[in-house]
Amino acid sequence: MEIFEATLALLAAALVLSALAARLSVPYPSLLVLGGLVLGLTPVLPEVELDPAIAFALFLPPILFEAAYSTSWRDFRIYLAPILGLAVILVCISTWVVAVVADRLIPELPLGAAFVLGAIVSPPDAAAATAVLRQMRLPRSVVTVLEGESLLNDAVALVIYNFAVQAVVTGHFSKSAAGEALIVSTAGSVTLGLAVGWLWSKIAERIADPVISILASFLVAFGTYGLAEALDVSGVLAVVSAGLVFSIMAIQTLTPDTRLTGAAVWRLVVFALNAVAFVLIGLQLPRIVGELGNYSVVTLAIDGGVIAATVILVRIVWIMTISQIQRWVFGRGGGHYVGGWREALVISWSGMRGLISLAAALALPETIADGQAFPARALVQFLSFAVILATLVVQGLSLGALIRVLGVKEDSTADDEERAARIEAANEIGRAHV
Repeated sequence: MEIFEATLALLAAALVLSALAARLSVPYPSLLVLGGLVLGLTPVLPEVELDPAIAFALFLPPILFEAAYSTSWRDFRIYLAPILGLAVILVCISTWVVAVVADRLIPELPLGAAFVLGAIVSPPDAAAATAVLRQMRLPRSVVTVLEGESLLNDAVALVIYNFAVQAVVTGHFSKSAAGEALIVSTAGSVTLGLAVGWLWSKIAERIADPVISILASFLVAFGTYGLAEALDVSGVLAVVSAGLVFSIMAIQTLTPDTRLTGAAVWRLVVFALNAVAFVLIGLQLPRIVGELGNYSVVTLAIDGGVIAATVILVRIVWIMTISQIQRWVFGRGGGHYVGGWREALVISWSGMRGLISLAAALALPETIADGQAFPARALVQFLSFAVILATLVVQGLSLGALIRVLGVKEDSTADDEERAARIEAANEIGRAHV
C-alpha cells in the first residue's frame, strides 16, 4: 500500500508542477527536477530511492517507442548524417574529454572511474529532449536532428558505459572486444527491432478494436526491450527500430480511428511517465550528497560546475565547428545539416541530460572483483547529478529565451502536414460510420 500511495503522491506533485510550468511558460522537466529537489530536502518526507532496473525497464520502452513512432522516417533519413555525428561521434568525444578533465581536476578520481563518468553524462536524454522540444516552436530540421540524436545516443553511451564499468571492476579492458561487442550489439538489436516492428504491424492490421490494438502496442514496447536485454543486445536500439518500422507501416496497417486514439493515449502515458521520472530525479540528490560527508560543499560545487561546463562546452564547440565546416563545403544549409549558425547554436544548447544518466549512475556496482569498494562511486553519482541539474535547469530554462533572441522560428510544414493527416483520418472515420 505504501508504494501505491507514494506513486499517487509523486504523480500528484508532478501534475501540479507541470501545471505551474505551463503557467510560467517554462519547460516542465526543469521545474519538475527543481520541485523534486525541494521535496527531497523536506525533512518530513520519507526518502524515495530510484531503482535503476525499474527506471530502465519502466520508463525507457514507452518513451522511446512513442518518440520513434512520432518521428518522420523521411526527415530522419534526410538528416541521418548529422544525427549519427551527434549520436555516435559526439558521444565518444564527450566521454573522452570529460574523463580527461575529471581525472586532472579530481586527484581521488581514478582514470577508469573518470571514463565511467564520461559515459554516464555523454548522451542527452530522449525523455528530456522530447519533453522540452514539444513545448518549443522550432524548425522541423532542428527538431528532427535533436529527436533523432536522442533516440540513438543512449545505445552508444550505454555500450561505452558497460565496458568502462567492466574495466574498473575487473581491471582489464580490450579495445578489440569493445569494438566487436558494439558491432554485434548494434546489428543484433536493430535486426530484432526491425523484425518485431514488422511482425507487430502485420498483427495489428488484423485487430479491429482500437483499445486492444493500443494496449497491445504497449506490450510490444516493453516486450521488445525485455527480449533485447535477455539476448544481451541493446534494448534501446531494438525499441527504437521497432517503433520506426511500425511508424512507417502504420499508415497502411492501422485504421484511422486506431491511429488518432492511439496518438492521444500514448502522449498521455508518456507525459505521465516523464513527469514522474523528472520528479524522481530531483528526489535523489539528498541521498547522493549524504554519502559524500568527506567533501566540502564548496569543493563539490566547483567540481560539479566544471564537469557540467565541460559537457556543455564540448557540445557547443563540436556542433558549431562541424556546422561551419559543412557550410564552407556545401554552402548554407547544404549537406542536409540544419541551416545557419543560429539553428546550430540552438541544437548546441539543447543537450539536456536526464533519466538515462541518473539511472546509469545509480546502477554502478558497489564493489569490484577483489571485494573493494567501487572507486569514488558516490562522487561519480554526484557529478552525474550535477550535470543533469545544470543542463535541465540552466539550459532548459534559458532555451526559450535563446530561441527568441536568435529569432529562430518554426516552419509551417510539419503543422500543415499533421493537420491535413488528422483531417483525412477524421474524414475516413466519418465515412466508415456512415
